[in-house]
Amino acid sequence: MLSLPTALRRTGGALLDLVLPPRCIACGEEVDTVNALCVACWRTVTFLGEPCCACCGLPFAHELGPGAICGDCAQAPPA
Repeated sequence: MLSLPTALRRTGGALLDLVLPPRCIACGEEVDTVNALCVACWRTVTFLGEPCCACCGLPFAHELGPGAICGDCAQAPPA
């Protein structure tokens, strides 16, 4: 059984979604959930992967070898 505060929160959330539906965090298009991307914006996302800085994840244009770090991290490594 739901507690009264939980039931009120769910009801309030549903009413708020009717008045102010969730929007895409990139373009403002209406989406299903809060803090989400719409399909068009999701398709433009570029996921980071190898090759990248072993310290901060900055992508490299080409492979520099295992454990390679970028110039900024070599000069002042992040905490």
